[in-house]
Parts: sequence; structure tokens; C-alpha cells
Amino acid sequence: MRSELIRFLDRWCGSVICFLLTVWRKTIEIFGQRHELSTISKPQKILFLKLIEQGAMILSIPAIEQAKRMVGEKNVYVGVFKKNNLVLPLIKLIPLENIITIDTTNIFTLTKDIIRFCIICRKVKIDTVIDLEFFSRGSAMLAYLSGAKTRVGMHGFLNDTPYRGDLMTHRVSYNPYIHTAHMYCLMVESLKENPSDVPLLKIPQNTVDLTLYKFSPSTEKLQKWQRFLDSCFSSVNEPIYVMFSPNPDDLLKVRKWEIEHYIELGKKIIERYPNARFIITGMENEKDKIEPMVEELGRDKSVNLGGKTTLEDLLVLYSICDILITNDSGPAHFASTSSNIDIVVMFGPETPKLFSPLGKKVHVLYKELACSPCLNPYNYRFSFCKNNLCIKNITVEEVFEVVCKCLDKKLSEKTISTNETSN
Repeated sequence: MRSELIRFLDRWCGSVICFLLTVWRKTIEIFGQRHELSTISKPQKILFLKLIEQGAMILSIPAIEQAKRMVGEKNVYVGVFKKNNLVLPLIKLIPLENIITIDTTNIFTLTKDIIRFCIICRKVKIDTVIDLEFFSRGSAMLAYLSGAKTRVGMHGFLNDTPYRGDLMTHRVSYNPYIHTAHMYCLMVESLKENPSDVPLLKIPQNTVDLTLYKFSPSTEKLQKWQRFLDSCFSSVNEPIYVMFSPNPDDLLKVRKWEIEHYIELGKKIIERYPNARFIITGMENEKDKIEPMVEELGRDKSVNLGGKTTLEDLLVLYSICDILITNDSGPAHFASTSSNIDIVVMFGPETPKLFSPLGKKVHVLYKELACSPCLNPYNYRFSFCKNNLCIKNITVEEVFEVVCKCLDKKLSEKTISTNETSN
């Protein structure tokens, strides 16, 4: 199913189902057939629900690591839409059999896999669910239907937030001033608090560890891509690898920085750094749209990898390349798992205060217009904007200045390292 249809079903059908499930929950509580937890929980098996957005899956890694320290790696599970299950199998954060996928190809596969999800949760005896989808009805329903006695999730309270019923035992207040990765960790921390203390969580914000997992590519994959790049750019010694990820077919068009800007930026980079070579990545359906970049920058200086890389390939390339330039998107978060690459990322309709990639090598450009951010958990991440000046006003010169600072620092470090080795 298309993302728009899933959002439509979540918004309209989901609201009705959440209401009915809430009535059911309250009814069985009144008749005493089931009592929700009123004391601090002691989780044995924790399930995270992170159905969509692979970039946000990267931001959830510190929270998952936190849960692993609480109950052990074998007792942590993740529920995710099948089409978004790319990151977890690759980084091996939890056992592969602990990933519960839901196929959203059509309404029949969706229904079948929701039933399968409920059966699996009861079979493995999931007792705790942490819903990382802010104000999604679908994830709230899955949390309740899982049968888990402890359910952590966002609750609107008196705020004018999207309705998702009252299905959580640990009702967390959404704080739009805390980074998303931090918020995820605090949701895990809420398990240590009494759920009757509403709203959660009443602890200092700086008590969680946001250390991010770092991907280590295999020697075989590393050598494969290094040989490929050597063959593409054999005419230059010690190339500077610049990666562009323009995302021309991004579903959220308001996040797009125009292809022409990347081309102009590339020419300025070549003028200052003649050894710079460009790796341009994208999906299969984007390769034709990024081909003009190769034509303008020169086929001896750039390569179009649209549709030619898996996610693992991208992670390997991030460990080889010197810098990535992209908009607010999945690649910026994926690259943050590499300890080598600098990431220059342009924000506009969403705020980096909440969604910036983690790491010390992340460099954000953000105009902070009065209308920005226009995409947020309160409006289902739909924007009515027809003129995204928040992105358009980020100039090539501004991006180039940041790129130069990063590359100059890298070149300086390489020179120092070479001198130390020679001595």
C-alpha cells in the first residue's frame, strides 16, 4: 500500500478502532477481569514498535541498547513494517528472529500479519511494549493487541494532539523540546517509574546515554568498493571522495534541495579541490534524475550509483568517503553510523533540534524561518507549503563554506599523520 493510504487508514479508521479498544479496556477494568499495572514494572521481554522511517530507526538505537542492558539482547524485540526492515538485519543489533515484520503490500497481507504479530507476541510472552511512533493509531493498537501488560507510549492529555485513545499503561507526555533519540531513551527510563505518576517522565533530561552504534564493514566489501572507486577515478592520486545524496524523489518534496544546487556546489568543490571525485547515490527510480549531475560534473570526476547500491553498500561507502552532502533524510542518519565521514545536512520543514543525526561530525544548515518546522507529530507530518524557502534559502555558498571547513580539516589531519609516519 502507498504511504498516503496507510496514513489515511491510520488517521480515520485508526481513530475509531482506538476508541473502541479504549472502551473495551475500560469496560474490563470496571468488571475487574483484568487489572493494569499500578506499580513499577520489572520487564522480562521488551518489544519496540518502530514501524516506519529508517532514519528514525537509527535514532532509536541508543534506546534499544538501553533495553538490552536491562533485559539482555535475546529478550529485546522490534516490530517494523516489512518494507522498512533494512537497518536492523544489517547492523545485527538484536537477533534476526526477534524482528517481527508486518507486510503492508495490501490490506490482506496487512491483516494477516497483524494477526501473526499478536500470535508471536503471546507465544514469546512479550510483557512490555514501547511505542516509538508518536501519536500513531496503528502502533497504539498493536501495543494493546500484543497482550503486553506494560505499554509505554505518548499520550495527549489536555494537549490538542491526534487522538489515539487511552491504551497505554505508562503515559508519556510528548516534549517537543527534546531530541527524538533522547525522547526514545526516556521512554525506556519510564519503565523504572510508577505509572500512576502522570504524566511521565519526571527525571532530569541528561540521564541517558546517546552513544551511537558504529558500523564496521567487512574487509571483502570494503575492498570491493575501494577497487570500484579506483577503477572509476584511476586518473587521480589520493582522491577526495565527496558523496551527494540529493533524494530527488523524496516523498516529502518540501525537504528537497534542487539538483542544480548540487551541480553548482560540485563545480565549486572541484575548483578548490581538483582531486575531488563525486559519488552520487539514489534509488533505482532516481538514477535518470541524477544523471545530469554526472554530465555536468564530468564522467571522469563523478559516478552515478542510482539503483546500484544496497543499504550495506552505502554503509561501506560512508566509511570510505570523506564527506556526505544531503538534505534531511535517511542517508544522513545512516552515515552517522560511520566514524569516518563528515555529514553536511540541510534542514527546513523539520527541525534539527529534534531530528538531527547523532554524532560529532554532523554539520547542520537550518534557516529557522517563522513557519518552520511545518512537519511535526501534531499534523501527521503533512505540509501545506507550496514554496519551501526554508530549503531554497540555503545557498550554495553557505554549504560550500561548511564543506571547505570539513575538507580542510581532513586534509590537515592527513598531512600530520603522513609526517608522523615518515618520521
